[in-house]
Amino acid sequence: MTAVRDVPFSLEAAGALRTLLGEDRRDICICLLPGNHSLADGMSLTGTRRHNISIHGAGRATRLNLKDDVFQFDTFGSLSLQDFIVVNAGEPRSFSFQHCQDLHLNRVEFFGRSATGTSLLQISGT
Repeated sequence: MTAVRDVPFSLEAAGALRTLLGEDRRDICICLLPGNHSLADGMSLTGTRRHNISIHGAGRATRLNLKDDVFQFDTFGSLSLQDFIVVNAGEPRSFSFQHCQDLHLNRVEFFGRSATGTSLLQISGT
């Protein structure tokens, strides 16, 4: 069954993703509305190779502002992020994508600082 949500990316959207993964929904689509969005407790999600997630926004009109928040996705069959900006204005931290069989980053801009010796965008095991 496919789950589609059209919500501000906030605690509500992060919670929606966690809930849908917990319900073992395999195909999940999140639409980020235009505007500034933030996370209450970071975004660290682990799925399985059966999970396919699509998160898309409205281009530069959709901004996800992080302050000391984790932004990490681990183990997905397909992960597609499209048409939004992610800004880390807090402590140096990497955006991490690990063990995603198909990873698609289309028109996503990442801004921020990473810790010394690490890159801002880390992709491994794909």
